[in-house]
Amino acid sequence: MKKVILTLVAVATMGIANAQLFVGGNLGFSKTGGSNEYTEDGATATTQFPKTTEWTIAPKIGFQMNKLSFGAIIELDGEKTVTEGKYVKDDKFTEKYFGWGVCPFVRYNAFEFGNFALFCELQIPIISGQYKTKYENGSNPVVEADGAKVFGFAIQAVPGLNYKLSEHLNFDLYVNLLKLGWSMEKQTVETTDPTTKDVDKYTGFQVGVYSLPDVITLGFNYNF
Repeated sequence: MKKVILTLVAVATMGIANAQLFVGGNLGFSKTGGSNEYTEDGATATTQFPKTTEWTIAPKIGFQMNKLSFGAIIELDGEKTVTEGKYVKDDKFTEKYFGWGVCPFVRYNAFEFGNFALFCELQIPIISGQYKTKYENGSNPVVEADGAKVFGFAIQAVPGLNYKLSEHLNFDLYVNLLKLGWSMEKQTVETTDPTTKDVDKYTGFQVGVYSLPDVITLGFNYNF
């Protein structure tokens, strides 16, 4: 038995030694906002929509052995939403979110033609984060509070297309519209009373995505 284990370890070590190291990832940034003007009897009232800023930094490291790749993605996410006039005309309500996560993955390149390759990637993202809120008004003190703590876990398969630009540089295009997976998210709100805790849990089976900006995700890889 000991010889079998040593043989398996040796084979795995040789496989990793012959694997090609690559790094990559993706960056994301978006900013949205707007306003509404309502006119009645010659008087116009303007209402500002919430202004939302979102960003993502997701570096990736992995190894490639022939058609099989494996590795992990480290993801940092931030979101800030500012709503003016939420309660009274001159107030400002700000909600911030910061989260991080790790996503182990295994990819199989099913078909290769020229510089293109079709692949399917199995991902297991695990995320953790927290919301924070701030309420400001000129006639009242600033009120800040911790919001919900978030924990999430998922198992999902995502198809995509890889394009090899050069010997070292290639790009990934994930087709999230065909994504298949299961997810769980828990949001916990704690209060100053240690005996009080509010926990929301969400689970779901997903096919595809529900918002247009996420239909396609772009990333890059650099092979050493």
